[in-house]
Amino acid sequence: MLLPALSLPALFASRVFLPLFAVALAVRFGPDVPLLGTLGLLAGLPVDAAPGWLTSDLSIAVLGTLSALELVAHKSGGAREILNELDPYVKPVSAALGVAGLVSAAGGWPAAEGVAAASLPAQAGLGFTGLLVLAVAAGTFLLAVARRAVLSDASELDADDDTGLLGLFSWGEDLWSVFGVFLLVLFPVVVAALVVIASCVVLLMYARSRRREARSRVACDACGDDVPRAALRCPHCGVERPDAERVGLLGGPKMQRVGDRRDHAASLRAVHRCGVCAASLRERHPEQDCRLCGRPAFAGTADVAGLDAHVKARLPWVLAACAGLSAVPVVGLIPGIILYRLALIAPYRRYLPRGRTLLVRWGVRLGYLLLIFVQLWPGAGTLAVPAMALLAWSSYRRSFLSLAAESVPAASGPASSAALPA
Repeated sequence: MLLPALSLPALFASRVFLPLFAVALAVRFGPDVPLLGTLGLLAGLPVDAAPGWLTSDLSIAVLGTLSALELVAHKSGGAREILNELDPYVKPVSAALGVAGLVSAAGGWPAAEGVAAASLPAQAGLGFTGLLVLAVAAGTFLLAVARRAVLSDASELDADDDTGLLGLFSWGEDLWSVFGVFLLVLFPVVVAALVVIASCVVLLMYARSRRREARSRVACDACGDDVPRAALRCPHCGVERPDAERVGLLGGPKMQRVGDRRDHAASLRAVHRCGVCAASLRERHPEQDCRLCGRPAFAGTADVAGLDAHVKARLPWVLAACAGLSAVPVVGLIPGIILYRLALIAPYRRYLPRGRTLLVRWGVRLGYLLLIFVQLWPGAGTLAVPAMALLAWSSYRRSFLSLAAESVPAASGPASSAALPA
């Protein structure tokens, strides 16, 4: 029981309720299932050994409902961000309940002899079992904190999941949280080895994200404070930085010196960063102030026009690349969509509230369906992805410019005197 119990943090670090629901189902119904009842942890376990506080009808119904809500919440960007902030403090409690339930069902540890089918979690927490519960909770907390840091970095780079990687990772975590428990019951040693590997991967990714964060910042020559490499001015002392570096489509530094500083400011706004100090912007709206330097995200219509011109300049090469990818039936569709979403759609969508984004998204999906079928026709497929890119670009651009016209001041000094683009 010790090895499987110590493997639980890797399961509970992904979700709060799903693995606990799986533990409850395995302990409650596992002994009655031929394969589960004769192999692994449940072999020889009495049918009535399940602890009532975890496996009663009411407990399973509540856990099932909470698990379903958790599944839905993790598919929403806004809800996922809130859950990621709370997870490290809730998941250790869930993991402690899970290991207490397993130990209770197994009849406790030799140090707690006589505590067979405990009716309360506290009754399973005697002697060595109590230390085990604390160890599992602590391990879950550490992995949950590392996971949150890794996902926060990924969300900052791709908040709307334009690459689809965050969604794929979310579904993978759902499957791991549920089936990982049943596999742990059946093959504890094998799954424990996989858990060690997975935990090491998460910790390595966490260390890499911290190194990446350190590399993305340098000391200001004037005041010595850390500033983003892409910053045009230090957010602390306001001194201009002549050695600012360019950023890529996801906002990562390209280690190349900035040429056109005005275009660089537009490229920073395109990745949802302050056009002056390069700090990440938090709100999904054109009207907001930078949390670091206090400057508005768009000081005037010239800044809006600059962003629009910067994105519009990408149209030729993005459409050409999409046409080339469209020439490959079906397979070329996915990379083509990812490319135009990152290059043409994300710069506008990052400033649209989620409700407005939802309306625009559903407005273009009908056209998407038609164009996807067009891609299957011989000869016409080359035009499918470029047409999808133009449709989405024009829709999101129109919505962004409309919102900016309502919220961004018409002018703010000589640098922002241009009118909004048509």
